[in-house]
Amino acid sequence: MADAVEAPLHAFDVKRATRFRWRVTYGNTIEELNGDEMFRAKTPPIGTAIRYAVGSDAGGSATVEIRNGFGDVVRSLEGPSGAGIHSVWWDLRSDATTGLTQPRGSGTPSGWAFRQLVPVGTYSVIVRVGGNESRTTVHVRDEPAEGVRQAPMRR
Repeated sequence: MADAVEAPLHAFDVKRATRFRWRVTYGNTIEELNGDEMFRAKTPPIGTAIRYAVGSDAGGSATVEIRNGFGDVVRSLEGPSGAGIHSVWWDLRSDATTGLTQPRGSGTPSGWAFRQLVPVGTYSVIVRVGGNESRTTVHVRDEPAEGVRQAPMRR
């Protein structure tokens, strides 16, 4: 942590992101109508936080680029560039799928939303503020398969 405070820019490790399916609340298809009858809770947001520390105010904004394994820019985000620790949220969508609306006949709303997420893989994260740059990675995984046993928790 001391390195992050002393550096002009530091991108922290990113928590692994999970692509999971969620049900649209009270939709008009059998998937949405029957999926949550017994248990209801707030669904966590899809994606992961990208956190970075800026040593001194650089003015303007920070840019966060997310690149796939081929080096192609998948998503470009902006964040604050003032001194301190900041966070931007990546919703696991690409620039190409952000803002798309579901066409008629393209399946359920839940299925459509899931298909807009980036594929499973390891992505590079590049944060730029002023003339400084810092890099980290984020691993995107699919939700665990139903029936897969999780390792027991240790005390």
